[in-house]
Amino acid sequence: MSAPENSKWKFSGSYISRYRVPLPQDPVGACHTIFSLNFFSADFMQSRKFPSAEYALITELQSILGEIRSDFYPKGIGDDAAVRRDGNGNQIVLTTDLSVENVHFSLSYMNMSEVGYRAMVTNLSDCAAMGAQPDSALVQLVVPDSGENERIDQIRELYHGLKEACRQWNFPIVGGDLSLGAQWVVGITLLGRVGKEKQVLFREGAQPGDGLWVSGVPGRSAAGLDVLRKWGRSGVPDRFRALAEAHIRPVPRVALGSFLAEDAAVHAMMDCSDGLSKDCRTMSYESRCGIILSFDSSQVPPAMI
Repeated sequence: MSAPENSKWKFSGSYISRYRVPLPQDPVGACHTIFSLNFFSADFMQSRKFPSAEYALITELQSILGEIRSDFYPKGIGDDAAVRRDGNGNQIVLTTDLSVENVHFSLSYMNMSEVGYRAMVTNLSDCAAMGAQPDSALVQLVVPDSGENERIDQIRELYHGLKEACRQWNFPIVGGDLSLGAQWVVGITLLGRVGKEKQVLFREGAQPGDGLWVSGVPGRSAAGLDVLRKWGRSGVPDRFRALAEAHIRPVPRVALGSFLAEDAAVHAMMDCSDGLSKDCRTMSYESRCGIILSFDSSQVPPAMI
C-alpha cells in the first residue's frame, strides 16, 4: 500500500489507525513492517525495460490485443484484477487465478479441502488489493482420471474447502466447468464489487514521498513451503508449525483492503503473493518511482531466522 509519509495514518505494531480509530475486525488486518520503504522520483524507471519476465510477456500480449478495447474497462490486462465501470457508476472487479498440482500445491502435504480453500482465498487477495468486496465466483476444475469413486470423493472434499472460504467472506459460487486431465488444476474466476463513488486502487499511482506498507509478514508462506518440503506435514517441528499454516491457509486482507481504499491518502495497492522484491519492482515501475528500502532485522520472526 502506498500512502504519504506525512499523511494522517498512524502505524503501531499490530494495528493501523486513522485519527486513532481502529480498523474493522480482520484476523490479520495489521499493516506490519519489517521494511521501511519510501518512494522517490526516478526518471530512469521510464527507460528500464521491464520489472520481470512475466511483466514483459503481459506487455507483449497487450500489443497483440491492440485496438480491441471497451469503454467499460478503463485499463487493459496487467493489474491484480480488471475493473468494469458502466454509465451509472457501478464498478465490478474481475480476477482469475489457477492452482496447478505440483506447481502451486502438493497432495503430499495438503488435503483436497485445503487445496480448495487456498485456491479461493488466492483470488480473494487479488480482489482485496483493488479495494473490492467479493460478489460471486466461477470454478473450473481439471481432474486426473484416478477412478470414478475416488475422483468424486476428492471433488466433494475440494468443494468443502471452497465452501468454507465462501461462507467466511459471504459470497456464492454461481457456476463453473469440469474436465479430465493429467493432474489437478483449480481455476477460480472471482467477481468483486466496489460501491459507487468509491475508488478502485491500481498498482500504479504511488507518488514521490509516499511510504510503502505491507500487511502481515512477508516471506512466511515461502518459509512454510520450505518447512513442508523438508519435514512433510506430520514431521514439522512445533516452532515452524505457524509457518506451515501460513502457506496452507493464507488469509486474504479483504476488510483491510476495502478500508484502505476508502481513504484518498492511499494512492496504490497490490497483492504481494509473488514476493516483496518482485512486487516492489512492479509497483515502482508502474508508478515511475524508485524505492528506498531500510531493513529492520528485529522485526523478523525468530522462526524465520
